[in-house]
Amino acid sequence: MDQSGGYGIPLDLEGFFRTRRFEMKPLHRSIAEHIHLLLITGREEYEFDREFGCEVWDNDFETQSAMTVWVDRVADGIRGRLAIYEKRLIDIEVTAEHAQAEFSTKDGERVSARLKRKLTIRLSARVASTNELFRFEDTIYMSPFSLD
Repeated sequence: MDQSGGYGIPLDLEGFFRTRRFEMKPLHRSIAEHIHLLLITGREEYEFDREFGCEVWDNDFETQSAMTVWVDRVADGIRGRLAIYEKRLIDIEVTAEHAQAEFSTKDGERVSARLKRKLTIRLSARVASTNELFRFEDTIYMSPFSLD
């Protein structure tokens, strides 16, 4: 693969069968899309590599009292996963931040509210081929709780 770019996710299969080539994306975008895929994939979910994915989904419903430990463990786990699955990055630093987000939906006169766990992942690293700074932030919502 050319170091100036990478494949985008999702892959455009229709375009591939038409041109016999996958579209190349700018390197930073390709890395960001790959990290997002890693974050939203649970371990053992990807049939071809059961280790691909991250620990975020292992303890999705962790209790509030253990939240600080869980967030630290998730950040460490993501750092480890990136060291294995995103070789285009070096000097990876990951932080995670937990919060709650409320979502409301209205159906006629009835309003329903739900709380979800909100996990914000931030990372900084260097692109191995250029030593250029790479920053990434993503938010994942999980664990729906009903407030009705």
